[in-house]
Amino acid sequence: MSGEISITARYPAVNVATGAILTLIQVVAPSASRIVVKQISVTFNSDSNTDEPYQVQLLRQSGAGTSSAGSVYKINTDDSAAQQTTSRIAFTAEPTAQDILQNWYVHPQANLIWEPPFDLPLVVAASGRIGIRILTPIVQANSSTGYIIIGE
Repeated sequence: MSGEISITARYPAVNVATGAILTLIQVVAPSASRIVVKQISVTFNSDSNTDEPYQVQLLRQSGAGTSSAGSVYKINTDDSAAQQTTSRIAFTAEPTAQDILQNWYVHPQANLIWEPPFDLPLVVAASGRIGIRILTPIVQANSSTGYIIIGE
């Protein structure tokens, strides 16, 4: 994309209940342009090596569910273009899930960092929404934090 700027949308530490399905963060593309996902990260804070893995999903979503506005920051402050992408966090009602694009099992003592293949960019259409959602084990609760880096 010509004139692309790189921005990051982070979500603060979220306490995750047992047996929950929870969107951690959702990024919303501007109404007049698409965005490209460059990298995502999800990490947990368990201190037990016997904890079960979390299922982490990268998915398209519709609607904002019930959530709050998140913060989006330029990675390079020298980029002159104004950022237009927004994010949603603190979900109390889940947005409607559409396509699950990636699915991982992540041990809660580990972290996940994923980048799309160089020749297969992950493009989100204008006004589209992409989120990171986790499905937690029944027997444990931890907290999670992470980010999505995009180009617009």
